[in-house]
Amino acid sequence: MNPMPDAQLCHIGLNAFDLEKMVDFYSRVFGLVVTDRGHSKRGFDIAFLSRNPI
Repeated sequence: MNPMPDAQLCHIGLNAFDLEKMVDFYSRVFGLVVTDRGHSKRGFDIAFLSRNPI
């Protein structure tokens, strides 16, 4: 049997009712940092988080 490849999570999109709570959770628990914020054309706020913000 072949070994499993070294997989990495590259991108994921999540919807949240409370953006600030979501950002706080992923920052504290997973150590992610906010790399960008904005406002969508559909009228909601967005935040981009990364493990490696280079």
